[in-house]
Parts: sequence; C-alpha cells; structure tokens
Amino acid sequence: MAITQTANFNLSKPDDAEFADVDLLNANWDIVDTELDRVDDEVNTEVALRERFMGGIRRTTADTATSGATEKVFITAPSINLTNAKTYRVKLWVRYVSSATAQHFVIRLREDNLTGTVMADLETRTIDIAGAAYVEYIEFFYTAAATAGKVFVGTINRQSGAGTGTVQAQTHLTVEELGVVTINTV
Repeated sequence: MAITQTANFNLSKPDDAEFADVDLLNANWDIVDTELDRVDDEVNTEVALRERFMGGIRRTTADTATSGATEKVFITAPSINLTNAKTYRVKLWVRYVSSATAQHFVIRLREDNLTGTVMADLETRTIDIAGAAYVEYIEFFYTAAATAGKVFVGTINRQSGAGTGTVQAQTHLTVEELGVVTINTV
C-alpha cells in the first residue's frame, strides 16, 4: 500500500489501484473538520476585533423588496454603537429593476426607521428600459450626538409613472468610522 500525503494538511491519498479505506477517509475528514473549525474561529475573532477597534464597521445586504407609490424600507443596518462627537460615513448602494419605462424613484437614507429623519435622498433618472437594472449610490457623513446604538435604513418609493421598482439583493449599506483605516468587508 503506497499512501502519499497532501502538501498542506497531510491528508492521506491511497494509490488509484487500492480500495477505499473507510478509516482512512474518516481520519481525513477529522483533519478537514478541525481545520475548518480553526479558520471559523479566526474569522469570528477578526470580525470582533474590527467591530471593536475600527469603529464598528457594519455591512448589511438587502432582501429583495418591491415598491410602488408608497415609501418602503428595503434595507436596515443592524444597530451599531456610535461614539459621541465622532463622524461616520454611511454608504448605500442600491440596485433596482423598474417594471415600466417613464418612471422614476426617490431613494432615501434615514435614521432609525421609515419615519426617521432623512439624512440624504436621491431622485433617480427617468427609466428608459423596463426590466433593466439600475444602480444608485448615496453617501452621508453622520456625526453622533451621543454615545449610543444607532440604526440606519434605506427606503424607496415611486415618484412618477406606473409600475414598481424591485430592489435586488446586491444592494448594501455600510457604516464606518472616519479617521480609521478600514478593510473592505465581504
């Protein structure tokens, strides 16, 4: 029996002419499981450190949401602990598809909820092609008035025309502390 080992994790590799040995396969799976657990712990530790030392960078991705003439929340950032008098950059990327031509939407970045203070809004261009995807970007600088948890939301509603706009899952919102070196989140 000529067994070779893999270079990185020393997994056993029997010859092509040999039958599978269940004990050998199980030993390989134990090695893989242990290594994946170690990597998962490292990732969770890094995320916790970023949240602690990098101003609590948060990123969230929208669920698909459809809006007509009524304003609707399509993304909510998880509560983030902000520090009094520090400034944060809140960024919102929105990917949406319109169901009809000759309509446009208003996309808003709000504090707290659907009725919260509007921090920034963007009136989209008039839709040229029904079913085409459009991408918009809003950025706002927010200075915390207190040390406390804060929630930001993105909303959308149709301003003119008929039909709906569907916000797609590629939409996301980030909050990051200014003056801190940031690493892109995935």
